[in-house]
Amino acid sequence: MLLQYDLVEVAGDPPILLKVVWADAARGLFALKDAGTPNEWPRLYDLPEVTELVASGLWTPRPGEMPLFRDPAYLPEEHRNHRDHHWSALQSLIEDSLPRLFLKRDRCMLLKEASETFGIPLRTMRRDLQRLFDRGIHRDALLPDWHHVGNPGKPRLATEEGVKRGRKPSGDAKPGVNVTESIRRLFMIASDIGSRNRKMTLLDTYHLCMRMFFAEDVGEITGGKSRLIAVGEYQERGLPRYEQFAYHVRKEVDVLDALRRRIGGRQYEMKKRALLSNSTQEAWGPAARYQIDATVLDVYIRSRKSKKRVVGRPTLYVVIDVFSRMIVGISVTLEHPSWASAMMALANAVGDKVKFCERYGITITPEEWPCNHICGILEGDRGEIESANIDHVLQRFNMTVENAAAFRADWKGIVESRFRILQQSFKAYVDGYVETDFRVRGGKDYRLDAVLDIDELTRIIIRNVLHYNNAHELTKYPRHPGMTEDRVPSVPREIWNWGVANVGGLPRTPREDVFAFSLMPTMKTSVRREGIYFHGRHYTCHHAVVNKWFEKAGEARFSVTISYDKRDSDEIYVHDPKDPKGFHVAVLTPGSRHQKGMNGWETDASLKEDKRIAQERRDEQTLEKAATDAANEREVEEARRKAALKPDLRSAAQKVSNIRQDRSDEQATEILGEVADFRSLLRPDPPTTGGTDPTPLGQVNGSSSGNSRPSVRERLRAAGRIRS
Repeated sequence: MLLQYDLVEVAGDPPILLKVVWADAARGLFALKDAGTPNEWPRLYDLPEVTELVASGLWTPRPGEMPLFRDPAYLPEEHRNHRDHHWSALQSLIEDSLPRLFLKRDRCMLLKEASETFGIPLRTMRRDLQRLFDRGIHRDALLPDWHHVGNPGKPRLATEEGVKRGRKPSGDAKPGVNVTESIRRLFMIASDIGSRNRKMTLLDTYHLCMRMFFAEDVGEITGGKSRLIAVGEYQERGLPRYEQFAYHVRKEVDVLDALRRRIGGRQYEMKKRALLSNSTQEAWGPAARYQIDATVLDVYIRSRKSKKRVVGRPTLYVVIDVFSRMIVGISVTLEHPSWASAMMALANAVGDKVKFCERYGITITPEEWPCNHICGILEGDRGEIESANIDHVLQRFNMTVENAAAFRADWKGIVESRFRILQQSFKAYVDGYVETDFRVRGGKDYRLDAVLDIDELTRIIIRNVLHYNNAHELTKYPRHPGMTEDRVPSVPREIWNWGVANVGGLPRTPREDVFAFSLMPTMKTSVRREGIYFHGRHYTCHHAVVNKWFEKAGEARFSVTISYDKRDSDEIYVHDPKDPKGFHVAVLTPGSRHQKGMNGWETDASLKEDKRIAQERRDEQTLEKAATDAANEREVEEARRKAALKPDLRSAAQKVSNIRQDRSDEQATEILGEVADFRSLLRPDPPTTGGTDPTPLGQVNGSSSGNSRPSVRERLRAAGRIRS
């Protein structure tokens, strides 16, 4: 069966590639057009015709991808206004008149009526409809291509004969000159010379350029004082201005490379380099409607880092498919219910479940949890889902949100009932589970029984979710008549598979990384020489290294927008509207890899603990520093007192005239003391009782004082190292 956005290769020489513009599996209708011809209208095919073409080998279906549109958050207002204006004229046609728009006669009639109704030229409406069919039936397909207008990034240098660019000169000022290619080259020569002199500023380099190429010395001709005048046409039109020079130099020259040459490679590497090392009737099929909700689990858990610490009760988020009752996404978190927590469960609903379970040491097959799709309608609590963060997600992925009214949990009763099922499944064997007598006088304190950490509890919940999805019988499920005819049991996975094959078709599957990125919370953070700073850690990415962010941050810090997943702090996502995905993945720098494997809550707790330890020692450090300063002051005062007892009556010149010899004498004395200390370590310990005295320092090998070797001082004096 063909799906929207799929491709079809038509046999031929050369082969032709078609793309599925629209598909309705219930009616068995498909609209296809040439993928390489933007202005071609789609042709409508019925299911028997498609089946025959595929069976004959003339058509070969290929899987396709959903189109990627620019993030609305980064679109200029005029682009959004243009899109919304043109979409308003076609929206009713797209929603009410498909597949009639694929038939020429009906299409002409419908477009003419809409043109008269909205006052938009018929030609414009035809062009917009062709664009929708070519780029995807989505309102963002009508975004203007104004970013392709002109020649961005290419220089537009003037010619000598061209009209002077810029504003007119004021008063009697000369008109000035355009910067041609030849003048630009002269600017670059002067810039290269100036960059080699560390004392020259950009203004100095400009003056050098004017002196070298645009002026001449007439002092020798007139026989007087050296004087520079402009040469040739520059006498009438004026010299190139400093602003022109600075613009072209800054545009062409790598500032950091120029800085390296100016201060030298060693100084640059030392001071400027980057520091990186240190409900069912409302659902027409699977994934038509999801419900999301959270509950605080009735079990206490302990910290992953220290089993001695009880960290409280975690929050469980569950995303459930209303049609099949399949649990499509979960998230166990220490965060209180919020948008930031809900996004983790939504990302899990779209994510690869095999990889997710593997991360917790559980092996499954894709058939055991076949859910990695986005929904048409998302229903949840107002406080968690009604967020500014979700608006661009809804627009980008064609989703709708329905908020349950306050204190009306029954409006999303399906997901609420799943909480009871999941908690009841592990209540009997999990230590730390809170019973109804908790906090009753004489009741047991279940917090003391906690043994699980968040990862261990997550593994238990995953196993119970897998059992629920694959084996739990839904006794009160409103079964479709076709399910009884096909002998489908009321098990969530079986209902899901039956619905995909018989009711709604295969749901939409977006790119997991793009969808997860759109859900993540965002914030501004600073770029430093050590890396991109976030929660006490530093990160780096290829884009930042190539663009020399960390060297630039050495001159002045700047901020960037990032997104993050608090469950895994080993990566953050740096926003880049120019990248097709919209972001770059940043990883921990070598200097921060000692914190690898910690999640966001553990990182926050570690930072708080470090701050607490530092605060506890603050008074102790202050007192120790004060004691050290007092001892140093006493030492200085004692030295002053001793100096005052033996005043030096020599003149100032005499006091400093023999510093070198006095230093040599002091070194000799110091050597003598060190030798004595060293030899004392080699001498045997004196006997405790009786015996002879140890050998004196001046005697060795049993020699007496009469024929002992000269002492160290005598040998130094004989060698002229010290004075007598």
